[in-house]
Amino acid sequence: MHIDQSAPLVGHGDIFIHASLNTVWHLQTTINYWTVWQHAISEAQLDGKLAVGTLFYWRMALVSTTSRIDELETWRRIGWTSDSMGMHSIHNWEFEKREGGTRVKTEESISGWVAQTIGFLLPSYAEAALDRSLQMLKQAAERR
Repeated sequence: MHIDQSAPLVGHGDIFIHASLNTVWHLQTTINYWTVWQHAISEAQLDGKLAVGTLFYWRMALVSTTSRIDELETWRRIGWTSDSMGMHSIHNWEFEKREGGTRVKTEESISGWVAQTIGFLLPSYAEAALDRSLQMLKQAAERR
């Protein structure tokens, strides 16, 4: 699944985590557990099992989001699309086992009228948000 490179908000991130692929994968894909390690998320609920087509719901601040898993390759890749409050996003994650840990890459595009406004006011919003997410994932995984 490709992100929309022409969207008002586009970001890419990459990090090395000193933790096993198993640990990193489970943290990112156990959606009901997101509230424990992602401090900005106050609710997260997977509606069924982790599979292509499954919906999940989550809340950050006052924004409730509905997401659908569109791509899933266990231990390697997960991608979803999301809709909330005038925004549509495409978010992909890739995981690669490396010597001493796991490399994680992520990318996201956000379109819609809210994204256009945010992009005008804060053009680096998507990059900064992805960096925060990667740092939280790194901290949570390396604590285990």
